[in-house]
Parts: sequence; C-alpha cells; structure tokens
Amino acid sequence: MKKNSLSSAVVAGIAGVVGLAGVANAVNVNPDGLGQVLLYPYYSVNGSNTTLLSVVNTTNEGKAVKVRFLESLNSAEVLDFNLYMSPFDVWTASLSQIADVDGTSGGGALFTTDTTCTVPNAVGKDWVNGVPGASSTFKYFEFQSNNPDIIGTDNVIRIGGSGGALVASDPAERVRQGHFEVIEMGVLLDTATTFDPLTWATHTGPITARVPANCGALQAAWTTPSGTWIADDGVAINAPSGGLFGAATIVDVEFGRALPYNADAIAGFWSAIGLAAEANGTTDDLHAEPGDTFPNLSQARTESDGSATSRIFDDSGALVTLNFAGAQSGLRAVSSVLMSRYIYNEYSMETGLAAASEWVVTFPTKRLHTYNRLAADNRPFTDNTDDDPTALDDAEPFDSFGICETYTFARWDREEFTPGITSGPPVVSPRPPGVTAVFPELCWEANVIAFNQTLTNTSPTQVLGVTPVQGAHGLNINSGSNTFINGWARIEFNDPQTAGFDNYLVATTPTTAVIGLPVIGFWVADYTNENVAPGVRGNFGGIHKHRGDRDGFILTAPAPAFGTPLDSTGLATWTSSTP
Repeated sequence: MKKNSLSSAVVAGIAGVVGLAGVANAVNVNPDGLGQVLLYPYYSVNGSNTTLLSVVNTTNEGKAVKVRFLESLNSAEVLDFNLYMSPFDVWTASLSQIADVDGTSGGGALFTTDTTCTVPNAVGKDWVNGVPGASSTFKYFEFQSNNPDIIGTDNVIRIGGSGGALVASDPAERVRQGHFEVIEMGVLLDTATTFDPLTWATHTGPITARVPANCGALQAAWTTPSGTWIADDGVAINAPSGGLFGAATIVDVEFGRALPYNADAIAGFWSAIGLAAEANGTTDDLHAEPGDTFPNLSQARTESDGSATSRIFDDSGALVTLNFAGAQSGLRAVSSVLMSRYIYNEYSMETGLAAASEWVVTFPTKRLHTYNRLAADNRPFTDNTDDDPTALDDAEPFDSFGICETYTFARWDREEFTPGITSGPPVVSPRPPGVTAVFPELCWEANVIAFNQTLTNTSPTQVLGVTPVQGAHGLNINSGSNTFINGWARIEFNDPQTAGFDNYLVATTPTTAVIGLPVIGFWVADYTNENVAPGVRGNFGGIHKHRGDRDGFILTAPAPAFGTPLDSTGLATWTSSTP
C-alpha cells in the first residue's frame, strides 16, 4: 500500500479540529517504554512456569496505580487491586500455580515480599505454609458469577475454531495464563490537614529496612466507615502524569529457562483538560476503589470535550493523528494505537537444537469492544465465522464458542522460499469437490500459536505449556515435501474469503478506517543443547516482540453497517487525499 508523507493541508485540518494540544498530547505507544498505561502480553503458571513482574516509577511523584490480571479466554478479571508507589519506587511480585483443594493442579496466585503499599494490604502477603490467602488467589467470580460467558453454561468452551466442539474447561486451568495491565490513576499529594497519602506511601528508615510510612492509613481510607476515599476518591490525588515502565519474565524452574520481556507503554492516555478542579482543590483523576473494574482501557481522554485523540506513525514515519468522538472514543483511540494489519516475526524448529517456536497473540482491548456490546461498538472485531444465536453481533455476552477472527498465515524460509498462504487443517490434494479452504482462527483474548505442534484438547504446548482448552492451537507450516525449520512469517488480520476489509476501526476526524486488529505479543524461541558436559545447563530461550504494519484509508462516505466489509477499491490512503 502506497504511503505518502502527511501533507501540510491534512495537518492543518487536523489541528483546526482537535487543536494543537490534541496533536501534542494524544494517546500513543511510547517506543521508549514509559507511560501512564503498561500492557503485559502474557503470564503463565502452567506446568513448572512462574511469572516474575515489576512496575517502576521513574518520577519524583507518588503514584496511585491499578494492577489488573486477566485470564486468557475472555479477559475476565482474576485479581485486581490498588498499588500506591512512592517516588522512584519499584514494585515486584511473582505469579505461581497453587494446589487445588483436592491436591491436583490448581489456579494461580500472586506472591510478593515487596513493601510498597497495596490495598488490600494483604495482596501477595497472606501466604501461610505455602498456601495463599483470599487476597492473593486468582478468582473465578467474574466469568462464573458476575458476568458469565453464557448464562446457564459453565466450565465448557469450544476449541478448534468456529467448526470445533464443546469440551470441558476447568476454571483453575483457565486462570493459569492470561495477560495483565497497569493503569496510573493519579499522582499522590498531601493535604493541609492530616490526610497525607504521599507521606504514607513514601519509604523511610535505614537503607537496610526502608518501608512505607503508613500503609495501614491508605487501607483505612478505603475500608473504615469514615474513610476519606470512600466519601471522595479524589482527595489528595491529581491527574496521572506518566513515567511508569515495567517488565516480566516467564521462568520454568525445572527446565532452567527464563523468558524476559518489557511491557508495552501507552503515553498520553488521560488528561484533565477541560475539567473543573474538584471541590477538594485537586485536578480530576482516575482514582477508583480497589476491586473496581475502573479505570480500564476504555477511559482514555485527551480533549476538553471528553473525546480522545491518538497519534500513530505509518511505515514511512509520517505522523497520523486521529480523533475519536462518542461514548466509546477512549476505547477506540487506545485500540487505534495498537492496530496492525500485519504482524511479523521469526520461527525456528531445528531438530539439532531441539528448537520450538510459539507465538503469543494478545488482543488487550477485545473484551471492551465485544462483551455485551451493541454492534456499533464491536469493530474492529467481527466474529464473522460464528453462526451461534448468542454470537457477538446479536449484542449478547461473550459465549463459550469464543469470538473467532479468521487470519491468513504466510511463511518464508531463510532462502526466501514460500508456498504462499496457509489454510487451516490440511486436506488431500487435489481438494475434493465442495471442500473450501479452511483458514486458521484466533478466538480468544490471549492466544498461543504453536508451530508444527499437534495438540489434543488437553495436551500442552512445548514451551508455554498451554493447552487448546486454555487458548492454544497448533499450526502446521510445512507444505508437502517442503519442511520449514526456520525463517520468518506473517499474519494478516482480515478474512481472506471476503472482498474488502472486515477488521477495521473508524476514526471521526478525519473520517478514517484503520485496518487490522489491536494486537500485542511476541515469539517465544526455545532451544536445547544436549551435547553439553554433565552438570552444565543446555537450555536456552528468548522472547522477540512482534513487528507490525499499519494501514488506513480516508473515507469519503460513511462506513458500512457492522458485518458489511469495507470496499477496498477507490479508497484514499490515510496519508494522501487521493487513491
């Protein structure tokens, strides 16, 4: 797709509509890794995996932060709490699998020895003899009781895409993998009276025993009948200012492997511009009680009218600024900065190295677009493969069939050979009459694609240990007698059986269709050297972030109704006023 530099006329038009401040202060993915929002594409406590994580405050301000863990299938919350960080603070924790009540493999739990204040205070610390308490254990309430996948049907999901069958799903195994997010809610202050959150959260004492001054006072503000934040959650809190970064490492202790990655950072997420100061004298903020589903990624706000503007760059480096209006403006702005029509990465399955490759493909905003939403909010997701009466486009809750998006997969070896597009499970050649190509599908929120691995319902992938019941599927990339052992590959998010674009998001000003899906993730590479000397570890691994390719079109007519593909002919690219 041809990409031209953003013309001065388009820049002037955008600036005239959303204001120069909107161009400078907009939702964006910060390549330097600092932001108000941190997105961690994957955690796993399957098998002998644990996940280590960190959040770092690089500023001289105290921070009120929401920490939220989400399971892999439908991004239902499994643990949510508030974190109150002192200036220049670091908070660390680990996730691990716990034994179920019958002694078999159970769900997950959080553990920490970090002294940074949390509310509840006991999060990660209420372990007794290796058993976590209620404040640390991953919960099933959200997908079983509060907002069930499909009313009257618990603990079943469909695997194998839209043509698959229902199988049993244990809630414990469902929460053993997923993704998580960190959202800055605001900056801590001290008041002129005796309510001093910044002082209470700040570490004091000798270098060998520095601890926050008073975590108990922060908890009391939320829990006692006269708690200050129960009455007004904005007291001594100013608007978020950014400056957070984070990382995680998936560690297989038994195998001797560590897979580290950095969190994706979104800057410019929320601004108090245009909002009057609160009665208590502070600016507005996102501060919410522990356990609340707010704030979430739908609450981006950058403009005085409450709308959200995003800023992205095309492949040529040209700046594209988009404003989103309406009730879902914040969600669409966040999704737009994560959109990719294509994602690229490498693979390696060399037998001499016992190599294995798995791709994590996570859609961090999918639930917010689709769960119990009207069709107008569903884009860029389609669920166009599902004919179930409780499907997405009927504005019903997420169902046990998942929300499946067809994708195309192309791969090349290291000498540029490619057989073209892969269509799902292989059939004999020539293809029998009446049999059409079956393309692979991604149905869940955090998906794992296991290269050249044949998986049954409950068989784990080689590296991350995730099963199809938990969101994995195997993908055979060999072609006839051609064996692909290393090279690179591309996923395109668009139904190849449709003349036009299915997966797209529409900006208000300028009226622009952004093509693809909001996606983050990485390639997990694993190797074993079996020829090392006895006693020497021969296991190696690495994580490599996906690369993306963005595409967009300026629309001269309203976008078609949900479920109708966007005609791909005669459209002007988003960096040019002509096709």
